[in-house]
Amino acid sequence: MKKALWLFMALVVLILAGIQVFIPAEIRVGYGITFPAAQPAVYRMIVDSSQWQQWWPWENKGERPFKMVNYRLQWATPTPTAAVIDLQGTDDTITSVLESYFINYDSAGLEWSCRVPSGNNPVSKVLAFSKARRLADQMTSLVNSMSLFFSDPEKVYGSAPVHSRVTDTVVMATRAELNHYPSTEEIYLLIDKVRAHIAGQGGLETNPPMLHVNQEDDSTFKVMVGIPTNKVLPASKDIELKRLVRGNLLVAEVKAGPVSLPQLFRNFEEYRNDYRLTSPAIPYQVLLTDRRATADTTKWLTRFCYPIF
Repeated sequence: MKKALWLFMALVVLILAGIQVFIPAEIRVGYGITFPAAQPAVYRMIVDSSQWQQWWPWENKGERPFKMVNYRLQWATPTPTAAVIDLQGTDDTITSVLESYFINYDSAGLEWSCRVPSGNNPVSKVLAFSKARRLADQMTSLVNSMSLFFSDPEKVYGSAPVHSRVTDTVVMATRAELNHYPSTEEIYLLIDKVRAHIAGQGGLETNPPMLHVNQEDDSTFKVMVGIPTNKVLPASKDIELKRLVRGNLLVAEVKAGPVSLPQLFRNFEEYRNDYRLTSPAIPYQVLLTDRRATADTTKWLTRFCYPIF
């Protein structure tokens, strides 16, 4: 009986000693992963808490603040490459760092880490170890969900840009300056003017109309429309001849109306910047749908084009 008791006490001592030796005063929790994406986009979105519902993997994505293992996520001041997120519990706060890092122009990585205090007594250490394990599991799930999201350009930018080539090199164009963003009617008045000129000169349209709008300030919008033709045609007072170079083109097609299109085009420009693509010329839209004949604006199909090196 005494021998059994001594063995039990020795086992308890060994367990307590093992806890003291193998569970440190602070338990590091972390997980990292790499994936195909542009690091600027990753950083831009992880520091913005309003974006997180897009990759939040659990059913409580509609709740605010976000919660993980009974910790509320609170965004603190970010560093130049990382989101700093405080995990706020009932009686403690753990500061975590979600680091984004550059691998290549089209590859990025994420590493999320924090340290869980475990105290000095064996009971608090065991409880802290259990908490750290649950945090690690959820941080791993969340980072994996982020990698799937960021690997899909359509989810990040609202479109999936691809590399193409300029095919139309002869374009007849006209310009206008307005104090507001051009309406569909105003755009097609310009298009009709170019169409009349092409027809009058015996030319043929080879592709749908192009549109470029440059907002210089709150009340100055410079508009240019162009139509590709099958041959070089004479210019006139209001119609000019544009010659395009058969260069590289970044292209994306979207289906959206006038409310969503400006933001989608800004996202398209962000893609070009994020992937460090240099442009030798102005971007433009190709109006694949006749917008005057399509009352449902959500069915408007538009091709964004950005000349690139």
